[in-house]
Amino acid sequence: MKPINIGSRRELFIDDELFLTTDNCKFVPHQPIAKEIAIHRDGIADDAWTSYYTIIHNGEKYLMYYTAHGWPGMNEGDWPHQHICRAESDDGLHWQRPNYSIYEFKGTKENNIVYLLEGDLLDNFGVMYDTNPNCPENQRYKALTERVYVRGTAVLNAVFSADGIHWEDQGTVITDGTFDTLNTCYYDEATGLYHAYVRSWEDHDPGRGMGETRLFPDRPLMARTISTFVSKDFIHWEKGERLEYGESNLYQLYTNNIAPYYRAPHYIFGFPTRYYARNERKRMQFELPTGRFQGVGSGHDIITASDGLFMASRDGIHFNRFDDYPIFPSGIEGKGNWIYGDGYCSHGLYQTPSDRPEEPDNISILCPDYGYNGALRRHEIRLDGFVSLHAGSKEQIIKTKPFIFEGNRLEFNYKTTVAGYFYVELLDEIDNPIAGFEMENCEEMFGDTVSRDISWKDNFDVSSAQGKTVSMRIKMRECDLYSFMFYNKQA
Repeated sequence: MKPINIGSRRELFIDDELFLTTDNCKFVPHQPIAKEIAIHRDGIADDAWTSYYTIIHNGEKYLMYYTAHGWPGMNEGDWPHQHICRAESDDGLHWQRPNYSIYEFKGTKENNIVYLLEGDLLDNFGVMYDTNPNCPENQRYKALTERVYVRGTAVLNAVFSADGIHWEDQGTVITDGTFDTLNTCYYDEATGLYHAYVRSWEDHDPGRGMGETRLFPDRPLMARTISTFVSKDFIHWEKGERLEYGESNLYQLYTNNIAPYYRAPHYIFGFPTRYYARNERKRMQFELPTGRFQGVGSGHDIITASDGLFMASRDGIHFNRFDDYPIFPSGIEGKGNWIYGDGYCSHGLYQTPSDRPEEPDNISILCPDYGYNGALRRHEIRLDGFVSLHAGSKEQIIKTKPFIFEGNRLEFNYKTTVAGYFYVELLDEIDNPIAGFEMENCEEMFGDTVSRDISWKDNFDVSSAQGKTVSMRIKMRECDLYSFMFYNKQA
């Protein structure tokens, strides 16, 4: 078996790609913890309805872009168009809406609107901060935005900005798709290409159990799916492939929120919103006091709800999706739960300090809380904490495939119970324990930390094995492993 060159990159316990055997251990997804309200929907330009939140960091501060919507029945003139607003934060915890004074709205320019179309519908705005070293400074901020012309044609336009505040439309760049979602984009430093993930459609067999999808009696059954495009310049795009999910069910996927994981960018994470509809005839069996009973066309009524899923990939095409354990579930029945609109989390993970003394940073992600009028609530999860490899009360032994590493230390992110533990052994290319790195010499690893080095009889230095074909054998009990990484620690 050809060894995998992992170098000094962080590897996640998120799938079995690196393992020959995981014994009876299981890959377990985890949900973030709900924290405080990050920002209320109460500004002059966003006090009706908001969606499609993107959070980026420009090297100085966090920036949030989102769509402010208007709906039929509101006061005439209050919402001339849907428009794009921006909020700013120094720490990702406290957000402000600056007055950019660009567009007049409700009789004043004192608002945080940064983009607005005259005459055409503007539905979404997926923003990126371009780290391409060859990017012209007047294109440092890029966005893909759906433009729906008055005649009803929907296209995806590119929009550029030098400062993230003043934007210039570059024209239509993608037409193959249906774009009423948050279409995402990023620059891949490894390949020098831009990637876009957009909504597409496919026919489906009604027996596949994905919920009621014939919204109109005279139209075929269709499924909302996700496709990818690639580009060298963000203007000329080549269609890639439709995403694949192995044996997972074909569900309706609304937003995709796909991007490289910033701590291990060879993993591509996605946070799609799953939409599920039940036919009105099931109403007597499953009626929720908070549910949205949506009537759509020809008297065809359906009961709709949504939740937020997590998925991960190594190539950006084939994803492992954790359908049975949503990262943002619909929650206990109550105000604002079990509705069409749950699980539409923000696009863009970012790191924030713990609110407890001497504890490590966490990853933050925002999601609307409809119990609080759609205010954005911050959620947090441990670093690398979306999925772990879990061993229960019976001791398990797992073994990796052969690999080559670079570094002099081996770090793990893990959690055990007070009775739990794990031990690590390094093996040579013919599966013999390497002298000095045997299981019996490994110090017992226990506790709960995002970063601790492995030692063998007080020896932490693994440099004698770097550059060689090795594998790891791990013995574990009542333990969750999140990630590991070889790295160079300076003397």
